[in-house]
Amino acid sequence: MLQEIQKNYLNAALKFRESYTRDDIQTLEELRAFFTPKNEERPEIHGGLCLGQMGVEDPATEQIIADQKITIRCLPLKQRNTKVLAF
Repeated sequence: MLQEIQKNYLNAALKFRESYTRDDIQTLEELRAFFTPKNEERPEIHGGLCLGQMGVEDPATEQIIADQKITIRCLPLKQRNTKVLAF
């Protein structure tokens, strides 16, 4: 019975993560729209995770991340001149 409960919790967590993760953002405008509240005076809960690939230690990339108040959540162990970011 415990295994069934744990399995249900895991499945619910995976479904939740999947529903709040985007990997289809292609432009800077789409990225900004995803992370910008629609009402600046009374910001709604928004956002989630966005998987993306950006240049390593690129000053322009670092500035975009800072401007959007995005935080990096994970970096892959194996990389070649780029890093996969979750925003």
